[in-house]
Amino acid sequence: MKIKCILIIALFFGYQTAQSQDINDLSEEEFQEMTMIVHEMFASMFKEKNYAFKEEAFEVEDFFEEIPEADEVKALLQIIKEKGKLKIEEGDFGPELVFLAEVGEEFSNKLGHIDKIDFEETNLKDEKGQAIPLSGIYQNYSFFEEFKYVARIDKEAYKPSSDFAGTATYHLQFLTGYDQKSLSKKDVGKTITLNNCSFKILEIIRNQIVLEPMCEDYPTVKLINYSSENKVYSSYAWDELMEMQKKDPTINTDGSFTQSSQTIDKSFYNVFKKNPKLSLKKFRKMLSPKEMERLSKQESELLIVEHVAPIGDKFVLFTPTFQLEKVIVKY
Repeated sequence: MKIKCILIIALFFGYQTAQSQDINDLSEEEFQEMTMIVHEMFASMFKEKNYAFKEEAFEVEDFFEEIPEADEVKALLQIIKEKGKLKIEEGDFGPELVFLAEVGEEFSNKLGHIDKIDFEETNLKDEKGQAIPLSGIYQNYSFFEEFKYVARIDKEAYKPSSDFAGTATYHLQFLTGYDQKSLSKKDVGKTITLNNCSFKILEIIRNQIVLEPMCEDYPTVKLINYSSENKVYSSYAWDELMEMQKKDPTINTDGSFTQSSQTIDKSFYNVFKKNPKLSLKKFRKMLSPKEMERLSKQESELLIVEHVAPIGDKFVLFTPTFQLEKVIVKY
């Protein structure tokens, strides 16, 4: 989670990260372009946005997915481990390492219980002892009665062979529940714990909740924004929004989302919190390349949870909880 926004910006322009290129080494034009993007990103946080939103009845299924039964997860895992095998096939984009398990009709409607699949590692080697190089591109094609997870093989380094040996390790993630906290605007300044991670609620800026995570790998935080006892704020569908904008051009069409989140640098956030109307000219004047690099290297970040509507008097922050199961497949 420790991804610095300044480095994301640098990568966006094709610059190298601070490990290999110092911000001080950027040309004047590159630095001016970078400061413009940083200014726009943070200044927009404190500007009022004219998003269109509506009220609708709170429906549990709009926010929470059904939690699979533990015995169903156990049985699905068992059949995948029993039936799982590895194959090397020729795909549309080159050779692929395929993890395949024919689970049968009994489990065909249970594959949806797998929330996420992550490839961990492989020690596959050919008869000469050469490792099978993967490209880092992974895709899940599981459907009907077939569990299938594909990892692309680096076709530039790969040499076909009929004799491979070794294993591949995968992590399968299953939803186990939700950790949630019912809150109000009075809770600003307090620290809450979600899914074993503490978050300090720094402030609420109209439609944004500013959280300071106190753990490194913090979970995804989601929001229920109540308008009244059993009603929540929600966004309009895209086509509705377009029709509304024809009548009112001031409506911001970016408001087709209901909620989103982003990670930002605390250092730059503090700069704009002190002066929300800070102009680009003044921002550039106060930030030399040396100062910008100093700020960007500070190991502190904030999580912004944004909603299409202003945050109501009562809201809920929640995170899904998961169990991870390791599956090792032998070739």
